[in-house]
Amino acid sequence: MVKQGQNTKTSSRDWRSGFRFPSYVESFSNLPETTEVQLVEDLGSIAGVEGVSGYVISGKLGDGDAEWPEPPHIAFANLLAEKPEAVETFVKRFGLLSRLYIDRNDPDGKRFTIDSATFLVLQDRLRAAWDYASTTEGENDYPAAGGAAAAADIEGDVEEGFDTKVVVAYGYVELRPKDLWAAICFLFLWDFKAGKLGICENPDCPAPYFRRKRRTQKFCEQGPCVAYKQRKYSLDYWNRKGKKRRDKKTKAQHKGSKT
Repeated sequence: MVKQGQNTKTSSRDWRSGFRFPSYVESFSNLPETTEVQLVEDLGSIAGVEGVSGYVISGKLGDGDAEWPEPPHIAFANLLAEKPEAVETFVKRFGLLSRLYIDRNDPDGKRFTIDSATFLVLQDRLRAAWDYASTTEGENDYPAAGGAAAAADIEGDVEEGFDTKVVVAYGYVELRPKDLWAAICFLFLWDFKAGKLGICENPDCPAPYFRRKRRTQKFCEQGPCVAYKQRKYSLDYWNRKGKKRRDKKTKAQHKGSKT
């Protein structure tokens, strides 16, 4: 459950502009009961991408709700989507990415088939928006419009991907994502607004997309990245001060030897 803490406000002048509904977001996705991976030489007949090889993951959804081991938007951004075994593990842990890939001809609405092109396209959208969100103005090495457009697409996916229910008895609005992708988009926008989205500056970081604890944080907290940060800091310090001190000391010693 993702809580949205907003206090109810009233005004004698204009209550409509000040009133806020308390609400919460239900974290929901069904885990698959079975999964099967198939390598495909041409995704044309499946994903509409002619002449491109990839993979297809099919299976049957179960009745159990996923208990996400980590925030799904972070896991999806860091997912090795080109590797079918990694994606199959992701599906088993987090559930089916999109409701659009449930077989409409299945009377139980449980069978699904999803292809690698879908994972790669949606991941590219999330990463582009993440790059845009985590980069301050003036530091972009690419046109900002690409990332901004991706973020706008994600916002649209949130608007279309939620059901709402007003629970009068308890006085709140329930927001329920229709699928995992809608939840990923919502969590991305939530962290985007809070300024918590970061990309680790360690070029060898295996999972560079992370949530910052502070806006100035440039590295994630994985062990290798912490060590890289310390080495980089030491090198920067040496280049700024240490080298000058050594040169100054060497000159002093050389001058003393002549006297």
